[in-house]
Amino acid sequence: MVEFMCMKALERASICSPVSKNNLNSEDSSGWTPLFIAAASNQTKPIEDLIYQGADVNHQCSGNGWTALTNASYWGHYECVILLLSYGADPLLKSEDGLTAIDIATRMQRKNVLIVFNKYFELKKAA
Repeated sequence: MVEFMCMKALERASICSPVSKNNLNSEDSSGWTPLFIAAASNQTKPIEDLIYQGADVNHQCSGNGWTALTNASYWGHYECVILLLSYGADPLLKSEDGLTAIDIATRMQRKNVLIVFNKYFELKKAA
């Protein structure tokens, strides 16, 4: 199942390039965007809606440079990770402390997320 979802993620990433809208990427007082909050809350439908409306999937929050993908990885929300990757989230973007979403998943021992990343890169390499 994970392999199928990762294949879909790669397909979607190659055809989707959402247009950013400033209001969808605005940060609250903590530096969090609506997409960042949806990823932390394991809310896949709002993630899709926000990206469809133009939220920047690779927006780095001003507080620490984390992305929605980093946040989903931190919490172990592998379905959100798959979805974000499918819309072109960059798993190699580094936060202000130099960590990627993969590094965060490793530190937090999020095995399901690490499986997703491994499959994603295997499929990307094979493509």
